[in-house]
Amino acid sequence: QVKTDGDGRTYIMNSRELCMLDHIPELIEAGVSCLRIEAKMYNRKTTGKLTELYRKAIDNRTNGHCGSESTSGHYFKGVL
Repeated sequence: QVKTDGDGRTYIMNSRELCMLDHIPELIEAGVSCLRIEAKMYNRKTTGKLTELYRKAIDNRTNGHCGSESTSGHYFKGVL
């Protein structure tokens, strides 16, 4: 999916939602200290819910649950 914003910038979106909730403990163990939630395409309610889910997973150092309609992208596939 390709989106263009009001300033003419083009974004190529993943065909499935990117979700790293299932990997929070691994990310923390690897030294990741900051996460960014890309929420340009979401409304406030959805953005708030995503933020809450990630905050809980980080604070508890537990896996969240992404569901079957999401992907972790190429983070673990070794794409060159």
